[in-house]
Amino acid sequence: MTTGYLSPCGHVPQLPAAPVAGSSLLAPTAVPAGPIAPGQAGYRRRDLDAE
Repeated sequence: MTTGYLSPCGHVPQLPAAPVAGSSLLAPTAVPAGPIAPGQAGYRRRDLDAE
């Protein structure tokens, strides 16, 4: 019996099992960044009266 079985996290596998390709992270990053960029540009050009 090893001490790994006594740990509450002993059953969690070591991930990632395979090397991660950078291209697989591109789509999940680009999809939210698409609407954020024009939103930030519009936020800077908003018309506010500061008195």
